[in-house]
Amino acid sequence: MIGHSECSVDVLDGPAIWTAKIRGDQVAEWRVYDDTQENRTELGIL
Repeated sequence: MIGHSECSVDVLDGPAIWTAKIRGDQVAEWRVYDDTQENRTELGIL
C-alpha cells in the first residue's frame, strides 16, 4: 500500500509504503518503508 502518514513525530510524517504478510487470518509481518524510488524498485512497484 502506498500512502501518506500524518504524525507529530517527524520521522513518521509523510509519504510511506506499507507491506503486510498474512498467515491464516492474522497479520504475521507489517513493514513500513520510506516512499523512495529505490524502495519502489526493490518492492516491484511501478
